[in-house]
Amino acid sequence: MIHQEIASPLADQILANLQYQGLSNSCGPYSLTTVINAIKNLQLDPETIARELNKPVKRFFIPIIRRIPNSATFPWGMVDIFSQFGIKAHWKCFTPLNHLLVSFQNGNILMPIIGSLRPLWAHFLILIAIHPVKGFGFANTQFQRPEIDWIAEEQFRRQWRIFANCVVEVNPH
Repeated sequence: MIHQEIASPLADQILANLQYQGLSNSCGPYSLTTVINAIKNLQLDPETIARELNKPVKRFFIPIIRRIPNSATFPWGMVDIFSQFGIKAHWKCFTPLNHLLVSFQNGNILMPIIGSLRPLWAHFLILIAIHPVKGFGFANTQFQRPEIDWIAEEQFRRQWRIFANCVVEVNPH
């Protein structure tokens, strides 16, 4: 349960750098680019990041698939790109809501995966605000304008649970 209003200290920078994905299935690369541009004050092209993620990489001689080409981006793929830009990030599943709230209060940027099984879809969002009445506020790459996408707490919990409460946590410091 949300008890207080909290805003990310980087909310304005994230919204100012929000990348619109259009009709593409590229929420991962577009969200990733939005966050990197906000933290590092860069002007990266999300389509360049998407093409980079399409290519598997080798880590310790093991091929890692970071993204199904032109489709779903895996959270470890996002973490891999963040690390290339010197940004600390990790991903985890089965994340308790309380952990999400505490991590957000500590200034981390959180990118949960929400979705549905029928019809099947998944979407990365960037958490930028929490409000006791409005719920969770996100920067959403499906929005053409830089505005907050509010999702009621119960709806968010339900959609987040579909993908095992998976989140990418970014330490912007």
